[in-house]
Amino acid sequence: MDIAYIAFFESYNEAILFDGNFDIVDFKGSQIRTSLVPFRNKEGIINENDKRQGLRFCFLVKDIGSTINVDGVNYEVKSYGALAILDKKLTNPDMMKIENVGVVSGLIDQSELINWEEDGVMYKAAYVYNIHESNMNDVIVSRAYMYCENASGDSVYVYSDVLKRSVFSVYQSILNAGQGSILNTEVKDWFNDD
Repeated sequence: MDIAYIAFFESYNEAILFDGNFDIVDFKGSQIRTSLVPFRNKEGIINENDKRQGLRFCFLVKDIGSTINVDGVNYEVKSYGALAILDKKLTNPDMMKIENVGVVSGLIDQSELINWEEDGVMYKAAYVYNIHESNMNDVIVSRAYMYCENASGDSVYVYSDVLKRSVFSVYQSILNAGQGSILNTEVKDWFNDD
């Protein structure tokens, strides 16, 4: 089964990083599946008649063990991940912080990001899967983070900008860029099915 993704990377840097002072976590774009996959429920039963889409948010993050400088202090990157929530559940984008997981209803922490290589560059991706046709316009909000510690044991979280996409908006961007030919017919029908 083809589970490849179309990479639709923005040609500009829209990250605002830890008070906007330095370039450490960088949003690089969004992706959707080039082919649909059948829905698999929690029990592992596959429904071949219920095809679903997926959405990735791709980020460049520093490697674990890398050193970054925050306000003149060196910190070591210990871990990274991404936060995600439906836009309709987010009342304030400033709530997209790790300490609000479990506090803000629907805010999830994807502490393990998926590797995605494009043109020799390794990106880290947060992935939202099993998106039903009826939810193609639902906007998903995501933000990457890195957890870092300094030699004194002090810690800091470094965040990317808060980003919003739907699978339909990414699909439209692919079409607008003249790249629709890389999507199979089933995907195009899924988006155009009334």
